[in-house]
Amino acid sequence: PKFIFSLEQYDSEDKPKIVSNQDPPSLEEKLSSKSEKDPQYVGFVLEKGAFIGYRGHITYQRKCYKLGKYELQADAARAYDLAAEKLGRDHRNFDSDEDYQAARASEMTSSGSIVDFETADSTIRKNVEHCINSIPKPIILSTWKKSKYIGVHHLPNRQKPHQTCIHHEAKRYLLGCYRLTADAARAYDEAAKKLRKKVNFSTDADYLSEREREMEETGIHVDIEEARKVWIEKTELMLASIVRPVKQMVQRKYKFIGIYRSDNESSKVPYRSKVKHKKKIFSMGSYTLAA
Repeated sequence: PKFIFSLEQYDSEDKPKIVSNQDPPSLEEKLSSKSEKDPQYVGFVLEKGAFIGYRGHITYQRKCYKLGKYELQADAARAYDLAAEKLGRDHRNFDSDEDYQAARASEMTSSGSIVDFETADSTIRKNVEHCINSIPKPIILSTWKKSKYIGVHHLPNRQKPHQTCIHHEAKRYLLGCYRLTADAARAYDEAAKKLRKKVNFSTDADYLSEREREMEETGIHVDIEEARKVWIEKTELMLASIVRPVKQMVQRKYKFIGIYRSDNESSKVPYRSKVKHKKKIFSMGSYTLAA
């Protein structure tokens, strides 16, 4: 437990002074010790030093942002209200501008300090704008939107906003960007047929009817041969980049020891001789006859 005690000490003039182990009063205790006539605001700190006044601040995403220093307490509270309004918070120190001006006038009357309203208002708005601009904006990782077609995504603010991609063996292959959604879906179908996957259009007639309807709605006219040339080229590049597994020759044991026969019927030398020695396999050549 923390004990409270006091000691009497004497200075050079032999005058007793009280020394206590109690902590000095905090800012909240200082504010609560004031008279009930003084308003209790949120978003300011009382500063003492070279500058005696109030510093406004606001907390956003676990970080404190400064709103400037003010001579009047009401001005610091007003700065907090404007910043809270920009950040979408409901709590306010003043319900209206009339309440702020009335509190400001009463504070100037009680303290005897005179601060110009227009100068204070411009300073408050400047500090609040600087505070809001200093808050980092959230980073948008992806702006694409999924389409109703398989493998088609919408990328806004582009000349060709519809992008096509296909996934195969845990890899993503791009099939180009197109001005029409139907062309992008048809490009996916061209690659999906090669990889034996589900397609968007079952027949070419469905694709052509959907393409004509989209051109009438959007007013965008694209030559179909130009789009076909793009998706055929992208599909060929995709197929060329896919690594095919190498088929190894299947060998089976024959009735003789150390003889293996290949399943390839077109091979002229289907029999291969092998011998194992000290955990190593040595090939003895291929032959036409097993004997």
